[in-house]
Amino acid sequence: MKKNALLFGALLFVFPMLGQVAKLQVGDPLGLTEIQTRQGTPYSLDDVKDKVIVMNFWMIGCKGCLLEQPYLNELAGKYRDREDIVFWSVTPNQWKDMSDYLRKHPITWEIKDGVDFSGISGDKTFEIKCMPTTLVIDKQRNIRYFKCDLLMSDEEGGNDFMALLDSALAE
Repeated sequence: MKKNALLFGALLFVFPMLGQVAKLQVGDPLGLTEIQTRQGTPYSLDDVKDKVIVMNFWMIGCKGCLLEQPYLNELAGKYRDREDIVFWSVTPNQWKDMSDYLRKHPITWEIKDGVDFSGISGDKTFEIKCMPTTLVIDKQRNIRYFKCDLLMSDEEGGNDFMALLDSALAE
């Protein structure tokens, strides 16, 4: 009887989550002009108008996030001289809490800290519940890529992601 009650309770918890559909879908317009920190400081998307935006959502303690960081550093380096693409490392962590982490695991591209991307207490646009998640927004502000998974190095099949970026940049 206890087992059945536990199973029933677990099913009540799991089934609603299975029915959830991500709010953001590839091909949809982003419909957002800024992201905000938990303190209300805005990061404006108008500042990067007519640019492809690569947003990587991560946090300290996420093992997958740590694994993909070297590849993202390499990828951002490949596009560093281009004026039409920006890479944003988006984290709920605060700068004051990241200094030790960043000393050991440097991020070589722009960090947007203190962002509640899970929608717990802030903006509900992203509602990201899985990390690492990467989002690519094209120059017309449409979502070109939205996935919770590790980005892979070129040797591991990451060429597809680079091809997607190159295609978005060519438009």
